[in-house]
Amino acid sequence: MGEIIIYLVSDDELRLLEHGDPSSTHLNPAIFFLSVGFSFLVSLLVSEPKTPRVFVVMVVITVLAFMVGLVLTTLWWRASGEMSRVVQRIRDRKVSPEPPSVIEEQDVPS
Repeated sequence: MGEIIIYLVSDDELRLLEHGDPSSTHLNPAIFFLSVGFSFLVSLLVSEPKTPRVFVVMVVITVLAFMVGLVLTTLWWRASGEMSRVVQRIRDRKVSPEPPSVIEEQDVPS
């Protein structure tokens, strides 16, 4: 017969398990902003802007996209293992089942 293992789980841990790893919400925008930054950088390197104003706008977009992308990548990197850490904390708090109590027969004089 199998064994029942009980784990204590807090509300915050349960909420995290329900909604999934929050780091994925940082990774997708980070990839988007880094892609935009690289696209504008290649555009600046390959073609010559027609006016100084266009050049400044493209440089600002490039720098901002790289900055936001790097910040989001850093946030993703720091939070990427949170789900594994929460699951490990839950496993470490395993409640060991008590062994079944055995009722010994007492010698009863007849």
